Amino acid sequence: MTKFQPGQSGNPAGRPKGTLDRRKIFRELVEPHKNDLIKKATEMALSGNEQMMRILLNRILPAIQRDDPIKIDGLDKESLEKQVNKIVELTADGTLTATESDKLLKMFSAKTLLLEIPELQREIAELKKNR
Repeated sequence: MTKFQPGQSGNPAGRPKGTLDRRKIFRELVEPHKNDLIKKATEMALSGNEQMMRILLNRILPAIQRDDPIKIDGLDKESLEKQVNKIVELTADGTLTATESDKLLKMFSAKTLLLEIPELQREIAELKKNR
């Protein structure tokens, strides 16, 4: 077996110019039949083919994106700690999606930082005064 020298390509000529990628070739072959293939896949899924149903739902249909306001009754009356615990509970029981929960928890994190800033400013001022 021949060892290559550092910096020396194993294929110095590289891929010949004009050579198509296999994926591109496959796409070009399938493209004219796209509608028939989608129709057939849908028929298979509707007739009970679970694997085809999973493929259609997971890969072809776009993920549902909810950007509606998230309303949680009574949440605003709770302490910050209880609000965060409530969000975790609602995520665990499936009421909130992981994405919704993540957005809410990021907002609470920002709110916590905003609430801490005045306290930190007071402490810094106190430390400067006591020097």
